[in-house]
Amino acid sequence: MSQLDCEIYFDVDSLTARIFSYSLTLNVVRDLSMKYLTRFHNLVRSPAQVFQIKQLGTTYQTEILAGITTFITMAYTLVVTPRILSHGIFLQHPGDLFDELVMATAIVSAVATALISLLTNYPFALAPGMGLNSLFAFSVVLELKLNWHLALTAVLLQGLLLIALSMSGIRDRLINAIPLSLKQATVAGIGFFMAYIAMSGNPESPTLGAGLIVASAATKTTLGSLSNPVTLSLFCQSGKTQLVKPFWRLNFRFLTINFSYC
Repeated sequence: MSQLDCEIYFDVDSLTARIFSYSLTLNVVRDLSMKYLTRFHNLVRSPAQVFQIKQLGTTYQTEILAGITTFITMAYTLVVTPRILSHGIFLQHPGDLFDELVMATAIVSAVATALISLLTNYPFALAPGMGLNSLFAFSVVLELKLNWHLALTAVLLQGLLLIALSMSGIRDRLINAIPLSLKQATVAGIGFFMAYIAMSGNPESPTLGAGLIVASAATKTTLGSLSNPVTLSLFCQSGKTQLVKPFWRLNFRFLTINFSYC
């Protein structure tokens, strides 16, 4: 009569290390969850205490005005970002998903800005970066011929990796290792890049770009025609070139907002 022997070996050290790692992760998640839930609870009860309005020497009026100013300063991204991404993200032809990209840009910017405000109490507004948008659309999708679905998946993985680097503190070390001159040059470069986008584009319908910078076969880009009426005037999305007529003006001390129609 045969006998079947079965032996099971446990690597106690490895098992203990895994249990400790999982326990530590759960404790960190639990502590962060309780911290942020308490913060949201206090926010509902007393917003002034959470945002430290009096302690920081500010007022609701000042913060609201600053928020409106920041929004107006960054509003260009609602058009520029979809315009860049529409070259690489489309179904049939470039631009057919422009409206969807506008909505996605607005939602991402709103959620990111709300989170950094509620979780860190920093008055920072976040939006998609112009440089990364151009890298994604022109270099990754158009030049490397990578499917934009796969490219977006890579962006998702990159975001998760960045979150892990931020929570571990490695990201702070990388940022501190970048020279200050390079950081300043990056900001200046982004500013020039946005100005270039704003002044470029074919002024003819249906593009209706600014027309100050146009394409050139010899030099890639060149100065546009200042005699074109579209270049010298504001215009509507319908394509009818005419001056914009203001119908309401809102004044905030040093800030003036004109609401207009064509």
